[in-house]
Amino acid sequence: MVAIRNIENQKFNRLFVLEKDYSKKRTAYNCLCDCGNKIVVTTDRLVSGKTKSCGCLKKEHQLNFGKNHGIKPTHGMTKTSTFKTWRSVIYRCTNKNSRQYSVYGGMLCERWKEFKNFYEDMGDRPLGKTLDRIDVYKGYFKENCRWATAKEQQNNKTNTRYLIVDGNVISLMNFADQLGIKKSAAQYFFSVLKRINKKNQKVNIWDC
Repeated sequence: MVAIRNIENQKFNRLFVLEKDYSKKRTAYNCLCDCGNKIVVTTDRLVSGKTKSCGCLKKEHQLNFGKNHGIKPTHGMTKTSTFKTWRSVIYRCTNKNSRQYSVYGGMLCERWKEFKNFYEDMGDRPLGKTLDRIDVYKGYFKENCRWATAKEQQNNKTNTRYLIVDGNVISLMNFADQLGIKKSAAQYFFSVLKRINKKNQKVNIWDC
């Protein structure tokens, strides 16, 4: 038999373990947080550190995050999609631990490091849209950002392919939409044209 670890009277981060709680299917303990609140936590979450407090630690982090970025805790927008969008940009542009930092590091303007300024410039995030940089080679600032649909963003990437049709520049996907062509077919057509162009061959196209 495997011995079950007893962790009563031990402390894990902010939680002091009082006694076992038998209301859970998994082994859990009643714990007293440093702030005075009680909480029931499973053994694995205590020992691994996944649960470090009753929730007060997260609130403190959010409060400190707000203070560091000019956010008043009473602004009431921390749960909105607008705030979450801004926080995501802050993370990828300023946090060196972010996987995206190598791409976006340093691309955030100084003004937008405070949420109130971002909100003043961009307003509320419209339903069905996300933040998009107009020029993908430039950073995040008012003149270079917009709220865009997924389709608009898809047509505005560094790998977006463009065609010149009747003297007008149009993305391959928009051109395909206008003609009712499937995305896969349009991409195949584009790759064929590239091969022909590399060989400097002239091709006449006509209707059958």
